[in-house]
Amino acid sequence: MWYILNNFNIFTKKLLFFYTLFFIILILDSLYQYYSGQNILGYEILKNRISSFFAEELILGGFITRIIPIFLIILIMNDKINGHNLNITFSILISLAILIVYLSGERSSFFLLFLFLIITFFICKYLRKFLLVTTLIFSILALIVSNFSFSKNVNPGNRMFVKSYNQIMGHGEERYEEHKQKFFNKIYFFSHDHHGHYLLSYKIFKDFPIFGTGAKGFRYLCRNKLYILEKDDGCSTHPHNTYIQIMVSNGIIGTSLILFALFYITKEIFLSRKRINSSLIFDKIEVSKAIILTSIFINLWPLIPSGNFFNNWLSMIYSYPVGFYLYFNHLNEKKTS
Repeated sequence: MWYILNNFNIFTKKLLFFYTLFFIILILDSLYQYYSGQNILGYEILKNRISSFFAEELILGGFITRIIPIFLIILIMNDKINGHNLNITFSILISLAILIVYLSGERSSFFLLFLFLIITFFICKYLRKFLLVTTLIFSILALIVSNFSFSKNVNPGNRMFVKSYNQIMGHGEERYEEHKQKFFNKIYFFSHDHHGHYLLSYKIFKDFPIFGTGAKGFRYLCRNKLYILEKDDGCSTHPHNTYIQIMVSNGIIGTSLILFALFYITKEIFLSRKRINSSLIFDKIEVSKAIILTSIFINLWPLIPSGNFFNNWLSMIYSYPVGFYLYFNHLNEKKTS
């Protein structure tokens, strides 16, 4: 990605048009599915969650969450956002994209998206007005749109807040409390199922602490009689948390590497904030770098359930912004040298 950015001028009006059209199509298709029960290709709502063109792969919210930062960078590099003039058209478009993440019911993605917006607001003074207006438009749209849907079961607000609270408190899971102790005897880690994944992961980790079990070790060992929890609880294809998965799969060695990456990106975010706030002009290279740093940071955020770190699409989408970071960092080094 760094090579492509460095050798080809991709931040053009053509790319801006493509991304804008892409977001419009995805937003319209998702809204159509939300209201009619199926998208334009006939893919129906599954598990009371919209997925648009992703069909049975319920990754719509996660995909949009990780593409929005790239779209923001394209807008900045094309001078559509410059810190002075508020571009209401793109503010509405991004607020609609946030709305789709909300309607998708993907709680982790929705949380990470707002974490991205909060950190970007903290870092870059030039984007604060744009982010505030975008968030306000989203809030209004969410109140209006979420009251109308194809099915009463498609209720993103209930899934985001009520269901999350019930899962953390263990409401409806009382039958399991005999063999799975809650944290502080009060709450589960995210949910009963996630709690089981983490307890089982810890049991496996104790036998493979240095190098771990390998990328697919958890799925093969979780039903082993040495590790299995009561009532065959906690087993899955992966532990549903990036850091716990790497801890089990790659041991202390792998975990230390991703922790180093987290601390490094955090340090870079604070340095970027210092440079932006001390500058008297809107430096689109530095602002773009700050956005991509925040994008990487939310991918590395530890305290949330997550998908399979070694899955193809997640591995790609996690690595993709790193090339942008290397490119913008290279440009900054050239300016100061």
